Amino acid sequence: MLLDIVKKYTIHEPNVLPADHPLNGRLIQPQYSRTAVEVKTYPLLESERIFVTFILMTGRYVRATMYPAPTRYVIRRPYVQGTETQPHTHDYIELGYVASGPFRQIIMGKTITFRTGDLILIDKNCIHQDILDDGACMLFFGISNTLFTEIINEGYADEKITRFLQEALVTRKNLQQFLHFRRINTNVNPSSPFSDVEDQSSSQDMETFPISKNKQKKSSSEAAVPDELEICLTQLVEELLDDKPGTAYIRKGLLMRLLRILSTEYDFSLSRDQKAAVRGMVYDGVLDYIRSHLATVTVKDLCREFHFQEDYFNRIIRENTGMTYSAYVQKLRLEKAAALLTGDKSLSVSDIAEEVGYNNRGFFYQLFKEAYGMTPAEYRVRNSV
Repeated sequence: MLLDIVKKYTIHEPNVLPADHPLNGRLIQPQYSRTAVEVKTYPLLESERIFVTFILMTGRYVRATMYPAPTRYVIRRPYVQGTETQPHTHDYIELGYVASGPFRQIIMGKTITFRTGDLILIDKNCIHQDILDDGACMLFFGISNTLFTEIINEGYADEKITRFLQEALVTRKNLQQFLHFRRINTNVNPSSPFSDVEDQSSSQDMETFPISKNKQKKSSSEAAVPDELEICLTQLVEELLDDKPGTAYIRKGLLMRLLRILSTEYDFSLSRDQKAAVRGMVYDGVLDYIRSHLATVTVKDLCREFHFQEDYFNRIIRENTGMTYSAYVQKLRLEKAAALLTGDKSLSVSDIAEEVGYNNRGFFYQLFKEAYGMTPAEYRVRNSV
């Protein structure tokens, strides 16, 4: 179904762009430097919040096109089997679907083989290259950051996928990350995060996430017919090819449905090292926010800022400090109060209490004495230079 659509808009498209057209380098750029990394920016207006790129490798040519577009076109360039494209990143999220495989990519230095029906979700800043192999057919959906954030925040994916995506995205750090989704009934070893990866880590270092507890494996006969995911992707592609009134809402709805299908029909794995790195970045972001809003911060503020449930912040803070959220915020407030007592003699104790978030002076005195064994006034005197 999807393969037929791609062929229609690539092999059978008569409007072939000239070799010097800028889209040639945008869609297919063979490697010209081992050290340079191209940054591909979102190519459409903000109102066009999702696009699709078709790439088909057959015979002597690789063909590619991108939609929505004002007119139909295709780029066509000769290639040698195994050609690697230029290392690049995106400033948006990319979701790839293998309509015909195998398809290979080099992601963060590892060569990964994806099979027909696999999906790849590539985060911003993740350095990767495509490998051009005969017979591979890919659909790459570029998703604007605003659209992706809206969908994740609306909770249409399973909690584990949502949490990973939130952790990877809300920190606004230079995280290099991707997810490889495979059908649950795949024969690939579920303890590994990669298929046929060169130099892969030991399976003992991997943590596998079967997304739903109530999944039923499909028989081989069921897998042979167009499934819900391919139907959903086909509908999304048709909306991108034919720009009708209201299509923006339909595209968003189909993308939401796609994440829901991934939550129930696909597995993904993530190494413990990768997971720890992501969670560490989230903790840094949470800590920065708390310190910047120390006097007024509440756990509800964190929920609004980072889009997690309240218990998540207790867990991540306890993992890093051994303390609850409330105890940790109290510790930071008292430490700041102690620094102000000795560093700014112009502030009264009442001023300092309010500065760090305590409007009740008596309660502040009680907490401070429990922490430091003396009153704030005594602390100021004993620690004055």
